[in-house]
Amino acid sequence: MKFTAAVAGFSLALGFASASMAQTFYTDYATWSAATTGVVNTTIPDPVDPIGFDSFGTGDGSVTYGGVTYSISSASIDPDSILFNVGPVFSQQPAVVSVQGGSTSIQQLSITLPTFVTAFAMNFDTFNGSFLGIFNGHGADTVSSTANGYDASDFFGMVDSVGFNTVTVTAFNEGVLNVNNISYGSAQANVPEPAAWALMLLGFGGLGAMLRRRNALAAA
Repeated sequence: MKFTAAVAGFSLALGFASASMAQTFYTDYATWSAATTGVVNTTIPDPVDPIGFDSFGTGDGSVTYGGVTYSISSASIDPDSILFNVGPVFSQQPAVVSVQGGSTSIQQLSITLPTFVTAFAMNFDTFNGSFLGIFNGHGADTVSSTANGYDASDFFGMVDSVGFNTVTVTAFNEGVLNVNNISYGSAQANVPEPAAWALMLLGFGGLGAMLRRRNALAAA
């Protein structure tokens, strides 16, 4: 039932996003950061436990790094999923926040930012190469992972015209979801293209001519 609800809910969100032109999505950090101001970059620290990973709860759990809170909820998808920090001692890769296990083959992670933003980015990956749904409260996108496991080298970025402070990442048909390198900021103000400037100047010129003609008729 939760699987069906998750798919249906995300499909509805994706349809809403498709009808809106408020969001732009990016597949590399350089392009995303060029469209963003006041960028804050965060990383996942290595686990405290010397075995190479820390656990933060089954079904319900959360952890905060650099002001960014990562959480799972048994009410949303799977009461058996576990929230981890998996580090290089265990994975031979930089530390990631990882959601694993459960019985529904859906992993879901909520990322709560310390403030409202209009730009968000992250690195991610899975074990099975599944597709991810990414939802920020009023718009959504889907991306594919490359199944590199703990090497979270895939990138997703978005800028939005509406502020948000929570991003929900859902991996479908997947046993492991990994994220790190969360970044956020503000979308750059849109600068009109040269053609748009030309149209604006033409419009201002036409308006000026109309006002001069009106003034001349009034004076007559």
